[in-house]
Formats: sequence, C-alpha cells, structure tokens
Amino acid sequence: MKNLTSLALAVFCSLFTTHAIAGVCWDCKIESMSSGVGAVCNGTESCVLIRLIRGIHAFDRPACSTSTNWHFVLDTATPAGRTLYAQILIAQQTQRPFAFIGSGSCTLSAGSENLIRGYNPW
Repeated sequence: MKNLTSLALAVFCSLFTTHAIAGVCWDCKIESMSSGVGAVCNGTESCVLIRLIRGIHAFDRPACSTSTNWHFVLDTATPAGRTLYAQILIAQQTQRPFAFIGSGSCTLSAGSENLIRGYNPW
C-alpha cells in the first residue's frame, strides 16, 4: 500500500512539473513558520514561509529552492491556501507529521519552493 501511495504521489507531482523537480517531504514536522507580506510574497497579498525539521535534501528540491532557512512558501491570500494553512497549523500544534508537496517553482518567495499540496499521511 505504501508503494502504491508513493507511485501515486510521483505521478501527481509529474502532472504539475515540466522541467523542474517538485520537492516532496513525507512524514515531516514543522520547525517554524513565518508570515510574510509585501515584498516577501511576490505576486500575492500574504504568504507563510515554512521550515521543516526533517528538511528536504538537495536532490529532493528544485534548483530554484536554495534557501537554507525556508523549505516552502504557501500563498495564504486564496481560500485553498488558507485551508491548507489551517491543516498545517493543526499538524504543528499537535506535533503530527505532515506531507508537503511543492510545485517545482519558486515564484512566491526567492529561494523557497511554492507549496501546492499537503496532508496528514497517517
């Protein structure tokens, strides 16, 4: 079952990327988060920067994701972004692992990958 889930995730990620590798972090916990506004969030009103305890290794991140401080950035100006943010906050507060799936691009904040999906893997 776990192999089937991994295969489904790989197929899902390939749908959203053409040239870049999308960052994926399974069974990760949030080390810290920081709200961003204005110049930090390119092209959106608000975003959240996320740093993981089990950080993504270099080969699991797209080339644009060079920040050593923040692994992902989430657009919280949209209803979908706010819903995902609420789920991430619950995972952080309960110290539960969470699965993070990036877009393969870093357009919201230089050096941090755009977060497009996340869920509780358990």
